[in-house]
Amino acid sequence: QCDWSSDVCSSDLFKTNKSNSIIQSPSFANISFIEKENGLSKLINYEVEAKSLYFCSSSASYTLVCYIAELIETLFHTEQKSLTIYESVKEILVMFADNLNTEVFVRSFELKLLQEIGYLPDFTNTNNIVCYDPINAIFSKNTVENSINFTQEAVYIAQILLKSNIYELPQDIDKELLTMIGKIFHIRLRQMHQKPLKSLVFLKD
Repeated sequence: QCDWSSDVCSSDLFKTNKSNSIIQSPSFANISFIEKENGLSKLINYEVEAKSLYFCSSSASYTLVCYIAELIETLFHTEQKSLTIYESVKEILVMFADNLNTEVFVRSFELKLLQEIGYLPDFTNTNNIVCYDPINAIFSKNTVENSINFTQEAVYIAQILLKSNIYELPQDIDKELLTMIGKIFHIRLRQMHQKPLKSLVFLKD
C-alpha cells in the first residue's frame, strides 16, 4: 500500500531548510491507493484540501496551477534554491485565486523561469527583427528555415513581462503578442524536456 499526502495551505507551498526558502511544487489533496500486481492502482481514499478550492473556479484555472507545479518539477533539481521563482510562485497563486488575467501572469512566469535556468534568448539588440530562430535560439532580421514570426512589439512586451513584478503587469496585452511570447517558452521547453507535460495535455483535452 502506498500513501501519498501533503498539506495544501498557500503558506505551506514552500519549505524551509536552514533558513533558506526552497521551492517545491504545490499539492492539493491527500490520496491513498493500493498498487495491484496487474500494474493498476486502486484508489481507496482521497481528501481535497478546502483551501485549494480557491483555484477551482474552473478546470482551466486549476490546471494552470498544476501546470506551474509541473514546470517546477521538470526544470528544477530537488531542493534547488531560487528566491526569484519562490517569490513569483507566491504571487501568481494569489492572482489565480482572485481569477485575474491568468495568461499574462503565466507568460511572465515562463520567461522568468527561462531566465533563472539560463535558457532565455537574448532580448538585447533586437531592432528590426522579424522572426525567432528556434535552432540557434536567437532573433533574426531575416526569415530562416523553421523560424516563427516575432515582432518588435512582442520583444517590448516580453521585456516588460520579465522586468515587472506580477502586481505591476499590464492587463490589456494583445493575445496575439502573448501567443508569440508563449511559443518561445514551449520551444525551449521541448528542447530541454522531450516528454509532453501532463498538465498541458489535460488542458488541451
